[in-house]
Amino acid sequence: MHAIEKNAAKLLKSHSWKLEVAVDDYFQSNGSARKSESHNSSTVNPLFISALFDKYKDAEEDAILLEGTEALCNDLNIDPTDVVTLVLAYHLKCENMCEFNRRGWQEGWLALQCDNIESMKAAVQRCDTNLMIRKWLEQMLIKLPNFVFETGKLGLESALAFWDLLLKDRYTHLNMWKEFLEEAHGKSITKDTWCLFWDFTESINEDFSNYDDDGAWPLLIDSFVVYAREKLGLHTQDE
Repeated sequence: MHAIEKNAAKLLKSHSWKLEVAVDDYFQSNGSARKSESHNSSTVNPLFISALFDKYKDAEEDAILLEGTEALCNDLNIDPTDVVTLVLAYHLKCENMCEFNRRGWQEGWLALQCDNIESMKAAVQRCDTNLMIRKWLEQMLIKLPNFVFETGKLGLESALAFWDLLLKDRYTHLNMWKEFLEEAHGKSITKDTWCLFWDFTESINEDFSNYDDDGAWPLLIDSFVVYAREKLGLHTQDE
């Protein structure tokens, strides 16, 4: 038996093999001391990360699913619909939304140097702050498809929700983009369009004056520019 397994067995045995009781007792009795130790020594204990996974995981599957995710968000004092949950899912290497696997959970929290709820709360706050950093946001927008795109495409409803979370108050024409997609497109969003749309929002002027109609943008973005110019009463490059 590995050292971690021996330690886990010892902890559980002292609490009559009741995992949730053992975890709760540990964090209630020793949480303050452990919090100090974690911050001062920069060491984390994989045992406690694993124990927390077991606390939230599904009764039938070795994964944290919707119910467990809601409980986790509640304990971390975050809204499940807030963009920071996407950031957290990215750090914990989620392959599907609202589904945390053991390996990603373990590796993610180890990388974030967290092994208790208090340090996890602090990490979430750091994630939220990082959202204000443009380069970090760019990384999120580009890498997000790695775990939300299953077949190379993302359902329109999901894509709109993600754009709301990630680009609200950051892209002037976001509402017009959403209206265009709902009125004129109505289909899934490809991974290529998802990634290039970020470049589009960063590089193209609000009046689209520097948009190259003959450039290498996806057809969907070309169509949006035509739509937006008409809505805003703007001239095309040829006019």
